[in-house]
Amino acid sequence: MVDFAEEERFSRRKHHKDSRSCAAAAAYCLSEAGFTLADADEIAIAFNPAWPTPSDICTDAELIAELLDPALFGHHRPRQVTVVEHHLAHAASAFQPSGFDEAAVLVVDGSADGVSATLATAPPTD
Repeated sequence: MVDFAEEERFSRRKHHKDSRSCAAAAAYCLSEAGFTLADADEIAIAFNPAWPTPSDICTDAELIAELLDPALFGHHRPRQVTVVEHHLAHAASAFQPSGFDEAAVLVVDGSADGVSATLATAPPTD
């Protein structure tokens, strides 16, 4: 993990209320790492545009532009983004910088995506 930032730190609105954008945080992290959005091989978001129906990939150009405002990325528009389950994203953001080789990760969160708590192993076991 190179960098991590919450969108609410840029918008100054708790939980980035009334917006689905993650553009300012993404632009900041890419800049800190010395990359552009066009350099990315894959873009993953912890947002399911089809909730409650699971989806692994989002190709909706209008939604992608809302999530990742092209004006912040040299007008680059990714064709698709990979969708990561909300609690998995929380677990990964806790585990990756922890320094542990393996861990049990408990995520307790509101039910924005229909799930309140998740217990995961990191790295995942089959």
